[in-house]
Amino acid sequence: MPKRRLIRVAAAVLSRQGRCLLTRRPAGSHLAGYWEFPGGKLEPGESPLQALHRELREELDIEVAETESLWTIVHEYPERQVEIHFIAAQIVQGEPRLLAADALGWFTPSQMPALPLLPEGVTDVMNTSFIVILRKSFWPSPALREVMTTSLKCTPW
Repeated sequence: MPKRRLIRVAAAVLSRQGRCLLTRRPAGSHLAGYWEFPGGKLEPGESPLQALHRELREELDIEVAETESLWTIVHEYPERQVEIHFIAAQIVQGEPRLLAADALGWFTPSQMPALPLLPEGVTDVMNTSFIVILRKSFWPSPALREVMTTSLKCTPW
């Protein structure tokens, strides 16, 4: 069996009034039409935080601050593995606008499971943690990190 390619990605968890920002992948892209947390692939030598700042400038024309690494998951596709680093952040400059995606929206955690959302299975994490994270302004407690690592097999930084 050939070794699958590992792709490292940084994803922003941005909140406003109890809603998370999601973007939809444009037609012609891999997994077009799926919603995802904004962000993108790490370039060689780039940290997840550096990639997040770059991707949010390039894709949404925003600057963020007060970042905190939340958790990391690895999602398995037949042809690749995607390691996703979820990072909480607050928008400090700009208003999100479409530069790379074909739609964006602010969704409550209860609305997200109805969307075609990437990565598949992230709703399990959302149901357990996002509501708590949104209520606590994204800074998960040690107990929540424990749940994420043991029950959900997420890796916090």
